[in-house]
Amino acid sequence: MDRHPPRSTSDTIELYVRTYYSLLRSSGEVRVRAFEEAHIYSESSLHEGARDDHPDVAAFAYSAARLPACMPIVRRLVAGQSIEQFSNAGFDVSHWIEVTAPGRRRPNRWNGGDTLAVFITSASDIDDLVPMVTAYQLEWNKMNELLGRSTILDAAKHDQPIDIALAGQALELSDGDIRTLARALAPDVQGGLKAIAMGRLDLSFRLLAGRLLDDSVTSSTNKTDNANLYNEPDFEAIASVSYQTGPVGVMLLQRYIPETVRSVTWLEWYPGITLPAPGAITVSDNTVESQLTTDLTLSYDRSMVDADARWRVSLAITNLFDVDPPVIADFGQRFSSQGLPATGYDVYGRRFLLGFNYRF
Repeated sequence: MDRHPPRSTSDTIELYVRTYYSLLRSSGEVRVRAFEEAHIYSESSLHEGARDDHPDVAAFAYSAARLPACMPIVRRLVAGQSIEQFSNAGFDVSHWIEVTAPGRRRPNRWNGGDTLAVFITSASDIDDLVPMVTAYQLEWNKMNELLGRSTILDAAKHDQPIDIALAGQALELSDGDIRTLARALAPDVQGGLKAIAMGRLDLSFRLLAGRLLDDSVTSSTNKTDNANLYNEPDFEAIASVSYQTGPVGVMLLQRYIPETVRSVTWLEWYPGITLPAPGAITVSDNTVESQLTTDLTLSYDRSMVDADARWRVSLAITNLFDVDPPVIADFGQRFSSQGLPATGYDVYGRRFLLGFNYRF
């Protein structure tokens, strides 16, 4: 698997990708709700109604078609590359139920309860899975909010049959959207509607990283610590806050990369140093400084104050304060020169993206 997340030409999508890769670097489970804010502001063409209070049934159906039918029961997703990797993490998936999704050939194993194991083969699988699961949860919770205000909730609590037409009225759906929702919840439409009405969805996601995010690899019986060997910091931290008043929205996001080392194979020189092997590289400073960058997104959604308006404009400013990346020694030439870290850090400086969306 590729070690580094892919770059995108869109600053908002790049911000979204950076957000979930940074969060998934943690060793445990990450709540999907942590992805929601960046997902909403990414303005994906596959989830145009992410910011609306009204359910985007098309986005929900798109995600549901690419996830197994057991999703209404699932509360935890674990992604990994092999049965051995799952087993090492404590998940004996070899005895779990094999489940599939009509829209994806990706193998899945289900424990019959709240955990789904997803097999991935590349970073592109992560870039497919995270937005899909996030959209699924966002739209589920919108529908839960509306169904909870209707008689559908009482029917679900008493395990009574639910009229999907009445559910569609509670969700303010067109006839076409009702049919789309029924297809999304098939084959157990009744069970899906009851699950949505009964509770909000709070999924968690865990990535068994393999080469993508792991700090160590195992060769034969010896474990070798590769932390920072490829210019990767031990962790990244992201904090964000958003505010919406009427049609005006503001989101502020800060990303922190701590100080790290350039290479674990280099030695910092000092008088009297003893080299472990002839030709070992010595440097005067093997550290890479930390970086704190700030991103700002401003938006104005006219449809929130005028029902007939269908446009939204946004301005995304990446690296708001034009923070320079850390400079490190580069020994690729005969004499040392100055270079930049290869990955992770923002090396482009302040940049702007003006967006305009119009719904036909």
